[in-house]
Amino acid sequence: LQYLTKDFGQYDMHEGLKNIKAPTLILFGDHESTIEAGKKISEYIPDAKFVLLKNAGHFPFIEQPDAYFEAINDFLD
Repeated sequence: LQYLTKDFGQYDMHEGLKNIKAPTLILFGDHESTIEAGKKISEYIPDAKFVLLKNAGHFPFIEQPDAYFEAINDFLD
């Protein structure tokens, strides 16, 4: 994974994120190590919704499926 992501720091994706026009839901588990990055991404996407699911890590759809799908359904309503 480190090899695949080693060049990510060279790219500034902020402008691209600002151009996203689709409704965007960003879901993170509260045990995930990259929560701050997810929050930052959601700040750049217009009208993005950031949701932090309790007691979940990198796989909230497995660890907390009810909360995960509830968040998606709430977003789609």
